Amino acid sequence: MAADVAVKELLFHYKIRIGRRLRSAAVIAEAWHHRSDSYSSVAALLGIAAALAGQRWGLAPLLYGDAAAGLAVSLLIMKMGFSLVKQSSNVMMENVLGEWEARRYARTAAAVEGVTRVDQVLARSHGRYVVIDIAIGVNPKISVEAGHAIGCRVRQALIEAHPEVRDVFVQVNP
Repeated sequence: MAADVAVKELLFHYKIRIGRRLRSAAVIAEAWHHRSDSYSSVAALLGIAAALAGQRWGLAPLLYGDAAAGLAVSLLIMKMGFSLVKQSSNVMMENVLGEWEARRYARTAAAVEGVTRVDQVLARSHGRYVVIDIAIGVNPKISVEAGHAIGCRVRQALIEAHPEVRDVFVQVNP
């Protein structure tokens, strides 16, 4: 059981790194599956050890160690299942990213020549990638064509600077 715990923990750390790098909810869920296996094995080991110790030394409360470990494992599995459902539903429901996460996209857009201000940034995750809706301000005296060109440069700058950004919708305001 101790070897199983070590292997499962190594697999957890390996897969969680890959899942975060790829922004893959499925790989992250698999990593947590390994972690739950590891915790289950630790609980089972402690429960069996307690029951054996209770039998050997005649300590009746320790005889229930195995049952207590089973209960703990059940609660752990339910908690992890709830967490995974919550994370998965955020991906399916287009989780809107927080304001602090959207700020870096606003800084990238503001650095594009011709942008006078960033009025609004809405960023949402679509599984492994991000879609951005952004409203920028430009000089009101330029042509529509020039404003459109600035919007195109903002879109391109966001996609190039942030690999997770897959699409950008730009609204140009005077």
